[in-house]
Amino acid sequence: MKKNLPFLFTLFFAIALFFIGFFFLDLVLANQLFFFPKSFHPFLEWLSFCIAPILHFIVWPTLYCLSYFFFSHKKVLLFIKHLVLSLFVTTVIVHCSKWLLGRARPEFLPYKIYGWYFFSSNYGFDSFPSGHATVAFCLFSSFSHYFSKYWIYFFLGCFVCSSSRIMLNYHFVSDIAGGVFIGIVTSELIWKNVKK
Repeated sequence: MKKNLPFLFTLFFAIALFFIGFFFLDLVLANQLFFFPKSFHPFLEWLSFCIAPILHFIVWPTLYCLSYFFFSHKKVLLFIKHLVLSLFVTTVIVHCSKWLLGRARPEFLPYKIYGWYFFSSNYGFDSFPSGHATVAFCLFSSFSHYFSKYWIYFFLGCFVCSSSRIMLNYHFVSDIAGGVFIGIVTSELIWKNVKK
């Protein structure tokens, strides 16, 4: 049970956050954040960059190749293999979900555009789920398996970085929760197959 604590905690957190966000927080918080001081934006953009999907698609495969040829420690290779596979699968799921669901981003709220526009490939209709949150919690899941003593610190770091997407008004709360759910579940399923 203790081994599953990070997974169960995060799964419950994501589900609860989705329902609370979707029914109570999304519109209220997004409308209020239009008045958030712009002086914090550089710091929030930096936090957001730390979990940018493209960054992790460059870093982790490169580390895998380097460690395969120069280090070849079995545990390190397994860790990076788990991470690369998780990132790849979650990215496919996220992009398919974004196209399928077509949720308008918070930036369209002043124009009274809000909701789901299914099968939309237009700019700004790709809010749900958050790709950044998915990557962050995919990283969280992977790191939690290998450094289980520190899982709460990984969780807090990923939560803060993912929250920057809300503060910048790029996503609703429920978008982040959807990303958390996809990232953690996909990474856990891949973990069960990779460690065999």
